[in-house]
Amino acid sequence: MKYTDDYGDFEPGWLILNSHKKDKSDFEWETISFLLKTNYVHIIVYLVSFECLRVSHISEKSLQYFQITFSVMYLFSQMGYLLTWILLIQPITFIIVGALHSKLCIWICNLTFIGLSAVFKKINSDETFLKQYRINHYETYISILILSWMNLRCTSYYLTTSKEDIRKFLAYCLYFPTMCTGPFLSFKHFDGMYCKKFEPIAIRIKNLILNILRCLIWFTFGEICLHYIYVNATGFQPEFVKQFDMWTLCGYGYAMGQFFHLKYIVIYGLSTSIASFENITTPSLPRCIGRIHLYSEMWKYFDPGLYDFLKMCIYIPLRRFHLNKFLSSLLCFSFIFIWHGIAQHIFIWVVANFIGINLESLANIIYESCLKNTEIVKSLGSTKLQILKNLLASPLLAASAVSNFYFFAGVDIGYIFLQSFLTETFFNKMVLLSILYCCCEVSISLRDMKARSL
Repeated sequence: MKYTDDYGDFEPGWLILNSHKKDKSDFEWETISFLLKTNYVHIIVYLVSFECLRVSHISEKSLQYFQITFSVMYLFSQMGYLLTWILLIQPITFIIVGALHSKLCIWICNLTFIGLSAVFKKINSDETFLKQYRINHYETYISILILSWMNLRCTSYYLTTSKEDIRKFLAYCLYFPTMCTGPFLSFKHFDGMYCKKFEPIAIRIKNLILNILRCLIWFTFGEICLHYIYVNATGFQPEFVKQFDMWTLCGYGYAMGQFFHLKYIVIYGLSTSIASFENITTPSLPRCIGRIHLYSEMWKYFDPGLYDFLKMCIYIPLRRFHLNKFLSSLLCFSFIFIWHGIAQHIFIWVVANFIGINLESLANIIYESCLKNTEIVKSLGSTKLQILKNLLASPLLAASAVSNFYFFAGVDIGYIFLQSFLTETFFNKMVLLSILYCCCEVSISLRDMKARSL
C-alpha cells in the first residue's frame, strides 16, 4: 500500500537504520527525547549542587530554599518569563486559599486550575499565539504537564498535612526531578528524604548510574522499534486500520499497549532514579500490561503514584464521610476524566473502567456472601476455582483492552476494535477468549512479582 506522509509523521532514520523511516508522531515520546537532550546538564548541576550542600551539613531549610531557587531559575531559563509566571500562579493561589483552612476551597481551587489548564491548552493550539510570544510546541506541552502534576501536589499537600509550611510546600510543588514528567510523590515521602539516613555516596551513585542506564537502554530500544513498528502513526490512519483482520488488529493493539508501557517506564524511570538518589521513597514503575488482567489491578499497579493520590485525597476522605463505595469510586473516576482532559475518548475509557471495576466488586461481593461457603465451591478446590475465575475474567479483559485502545489512539480506532470484536465469527471469538484466558493465567502466576522500585 502506498502511503503519503501528509502530516509529517515520519523522519529519516538513524544512520545505521537509514533504510527505514522513523515514526515521530507520538508527541509525548518526542518530548522525552527533547527533555533528554536539553535537561541532562541541568540534572547534573542539580545533583552535584544538592549533594555538595547536603554533605556540608547546611540546614534542611537551606536545602529547601536551594530546591525552590533551582527550579524557578530552570523555568525562567528554559520556559521564558511568560510561561514561568503562568506556572507559578497556581502554587501562589493555593497558598492564599490554603490560609482559609477549608478543604472545599482547596477542591474549588483544584478544579478551577484544571479548567484554566484546558483553556491554556486551547490557546496554545493557536499558531499565532505561539509565534507572537516566541514559544515552541515542546515548551507549551511541557508547561501543560507541569501544571497538571503541580495541581496534584498542591492539592494533596493541603488535604493531607496538618502543619502548613510555605517553604516546604514550594519545595515539594517545584521539586525539580518530577516537576515536568511526574510521577506523583506524596508529601510524606518527599519530606521523608530529610528524616532517613543517607546511604554512602558510592552506593547511591552506582544505583543512580545503573537505573538511568537501564532507562536509556529502554529508550534506545523504543527508538529502534519506531523504525520498524509504526504503532503511533497508524493510529492517525483509521481507514488503513479498517483493512486489518481481527488477528492483525490484536497484534496492533498489543503493540500499542506495550509501547505505552515502555514510554512510562522511561518517563517515570528517569525521574524516580534521581528522586531515589536523593533518599526519597518512590512508587514502583508501571507493571507490564501483559501481566495485568483486572481493571482494579491496572489502576493499582500501572501508576501507583496516581493511585495513591486518588486513594488518599478522594476515596478515603469520602468513605470517612460515610459515602458508599460506588459513589466514592464514581467521584474518583470523574476526577480522572477532568484531570486527563475532557474529551470523548477519555470519557469512553473512564466509563468503561468504572463499569469494569464495579463489575469486579459486584462479583467479589456475590462470591464472598453467597458462594464461598457452598458445597459446590468447596468441592472445586483452589485450582479449579481459579480456572473458573479466569474464564469469567476473560471477557472483562477483552473489554479492558478495547477501552484502552480508545485511550491510546482515540475514538475512531477504538470503535474499529469494538466493531471487529462484535462482528467476528463465534469461532474466532472463542479462540480470542481462550488466548485471553491464558493471559489471565499468566497474570495470576506473576501477580506477586513486583515491578521494579528504583
